[in-house]
Amino acid sequence: MRSVPFRQRGEQASLHLLDETDTPWIAALIDELEAAVGRPWRELLERIARLPVRTAVARSAAVVEALRKTLGGRERGALKAADLRRRLFGRAALDRVTRDHRIAAVASDLAVPVAEIELAMWADLPAERIVVMPDGRPTELAIAAAANLAIIQRALLRCHELRLELSGNARTIVRTAAVRGLLATARMGGEAVVLEISGPLALFHSTTVYGRALGSVVPHLAWCEQFVLDARCDLGRGPAALRIRPPILLPPGRPPKRYDSALEQRFARDMAKHAPHWRVIREPSAVAAGTHLAFPDFMLEHRDAPDRRWWLEIVGFWTSDYLVHKLSTYREARLPRVILCIDAKRMIDDRELPIDARIVRYTKRVPADQILAIVDGVRDR
Repeated sequence: MRSVPFRQRGEQASLHLLDETDTPWIAALIDELEAAVGRPWRELLERIARLPVRTAVARSAAVVEALRKTLGGRERGALKAADLRRRLFGRAALDRVTRDHRIAAVASDLAVPVAEIELAMWADLPAERIVVMPDGRPTELAIAAAANLAIIQRALLRCHELRLELSGNARTIVRTAAVRGLLATARMGGEAVVLEISGPLALFHSTTVYGRALGSVVPHLAWCEQFVLDARCDLGRGPAALRIRPPILLPPGRPPKRYDSALEQRFARDMAKHAPHWRVIREPSAVAAGTHLAFPDFMLEHRDAPDRRWWLEIVGFWTSDYLVHKLSTYREARLPRVILCIDAKRMIDDRELPIDARIVRYTKRVPADQILAIVDGVRDR
């Protein structure tokens, strides 16, 4: 795993994030990038490595990573590296003359300069992609914010458990955690919503995939009025408690979508097509059960009998205990008509599921026919 810039004293850790004071050396890196437009990223990285940047290596590496993600790179124009190699490579060219002749022949066929062929031959490799600035020079603060995002996401890959205290627009974060399939529970904590999420290090497998899913929550924190992130993690110096809270530089979050995933959109479309007698309500109100909260994805309401309602939640990563807890929350809220749709490929343990629960397994698509068999077959419960 790439290193994370952090400080640790005893069991207290803090991330060494970037702020306005870092803009001078970030500007120097962007200057080098601007001068390298049209050249391979490999050359730019070599230049950056020679710069006398006075900051931790992990911090400068995060900025370089942010530059690459922000600006990307491309294969040179219409020249595709794989196609060029098919044209160039036959028998091995064991001498310079043969090599130059082949390159010149292909350049002639494509009506481009020989230098273009040399640059484009391996341009599908990350280090050989061409440096571009499609939207002009990025600002230093935008790159610092993107680097902070990468640092936080990298730290969460080493997290056992995460606790988020959210004020203002908390539902966006809770919904993001649910859509990404995270093992998460929500409850009220005073005026704030407290979201507790299992970390990658708490799982026995699928830790990399789960860690990336956990990191995807971070960009949406920009939509909260206030947040406090507490994590129990191990960044390389033993167990530590990590806290992150504003003010910190983060990229502006994208506005929430009507549907958080193609899976949900397909389900809503399938229900509208095959079950017009059911009204599909997206993101109904949160369900309170004592101090705990549940956020169902859909409420199904019969058009001719509005008192016939079902709550449906789509679950990604799951354990048997996690499902038992979720079902008990709905029971405590006195909601008997609940369906859990669980991802068949994201099982963490293989213990038996509650026998009295209405659970539908899915793979890539929630089976609307199975949902209809339940909601149309039960009228008095």
